[in-house]
Amino acid sequence: MKALVTGATGLVGRHLLRSIENPVVLSRRPSEARRLLRVIETYLWEPETGPAPSEALRGVEVVFNLAGEPVSGGRWTAEKKRRIRDSRVAGTRNLVAGLASLKSRPRVLVSASAVGYYGDRGDEELDERSAAGHGFLAEVCAEWEREAMAASQLGIRVVCVRIGIVLAPNGGALARMLTPFRMGVGGPARQRPAVDAVYPHHGRGRDHAACESKRRYPWADERSRATPGHQRRFYVGACSCRPSAGLVAGAASGAAPRLRRVERHPDRLAAGHSASGRSHTCRLLLGS
Repeated sequence: MKALVTGATGLVGRHLLRSIENPVVLSRRPSEARRLLRVIETYLWEPETGPAPSEALRGVEVVFNLAGEPVSGGRWTAEKKRRIRDSRVAGTRNLVAGLASLKSRPRVLVSASAVGYYGDRGDEELDERSAAGHGFLAEVCAEWEREAMAASQLGIRVVCVRIGIVLAPNGGALARMLTPFRMGVGGPARQRPAVDAVYPHHGRGRDHAACESKRRYPWADERSRATPGHQRRFYVGACSCRPSAGLVAGAASGAAPRLRRVERHPDRLAAGHSASGRSHTCRLLLGS
């Protein structure tokens, strides 16, 4: 199978490439991506500036769209938020524009989204049919998915994948989650600000984080790559099947949670006032 991947240098993209026989990569820095990923067929593409290059898309059967400015890391300035939105929304719009220019198009577009789509919903039980929430990340995810779904008008099957917090020993959110415990300050906060990739253990110890292990990405299997006879518009929640409460996640990480409570909104110390828009807690139930 010949498959094109955007965002291939990220944690999820690197792992996904291992399961693709004939990969094609679009990257802002193709030389660096070629060296890092050892993928010969790598093309230059600036997602916000124009359509994906047609020469990279020719002969491709499946497209995996994972590109996006990292949400964690750094302060959420106005410029950072613009990059988070444009890299996803404008980037996906331009990817679909590239697909529209082809005479022979891929069968399937698997486009990333995130559980941030649901916003801060506390103990409310949610599934793939639940409405979008409120806040910056929820708005970005809704726009992101809307742009991807436009490809269904081209006869392409579209799968939007709402990815949870990715846990891996060599990347993702796990290392940052462990930091407060290693400093001796991990634990639930005095008041629940909402789940955050930096400080996931707060509230009353009952905040729910939708997590995903990098060991297997089930959304990359035949369910997502199915034949054209299947429905054209499809949403998948890509998380573990059991929502993870804060203290449970702490125990699973191998770092014993402290009894001490953390002050409210510790994430703002690192990310600034606008970090309130990056935090959410939801209880996502799959397969319902």
